[in-house]
Amino acid sequence: MISGFLESTGIYVLIHPKADELSASGQTMSDFHKGVGRVIMILVSFLIFWLAIKKGFEPLLLLPIGFGGLLANIPIADMADPNGFLGVIYQAGLANELFPLIIFVGVGAMTDFGPLLSNPKNCTSRRCCSPFSIHGYF
Repeated sequence: MISGFLESTGIYVLIHPKADELSASGQTMSDFHKGVGRVIMILVSFLIFWLAIKKGFEPLLLLPIGFGGLLANIPIADMADPNGFLGVIYQAGLANELFPLIIFVGVGAMTDFGPLLSNPKNCTSRRCCSPFSIHGYF
């Protein structure tokens, strides 16, 4: 019963890696990358989570990075395969350059208009005119 549980959760695969496992780019993976390397990357993902949540270091940036690192290194899930969850997200947003566009618009929407609204005559500086350039681009 316990061995069946371990085999179904992926812990067994970390200890006894599959011989024919391929990376997301289609190359064969070494035993280090299939076992210890994944454990190290999962621990790094949890460190990134801790930095984002507990310490408050750029949570808008670090939480998605940690979540992607965790998903890509779960053993049996095959999330990073071309037909997996991350592969579909890559094809839907990064291959056609949709996500960089959305991020650019999001950064523009979070831009502080306070200096411009408090003193409109002082719009000659780059700091005040940058919101207009971001929103005017679209």
